[in-house]
Amino acid sequence: ADQGEEGIVEADSADGSFMDELLTLMAAHRVWSRIPKIDKIPA
Repeated sequence: ADQGEEGIVEADSADGSFMDELLTLMAAHRVWSRIPKIDKIPA
């Protein structure tokens, strides 16, 4: 959510935690799919 995804906070307030979780998972998947080797996942 730190990757310039500031809209997630507003979406969470408007659409509820479901959209927040969904967008978070999608963003995480986008990041991980771009990393060739996932030995360490940044907290």
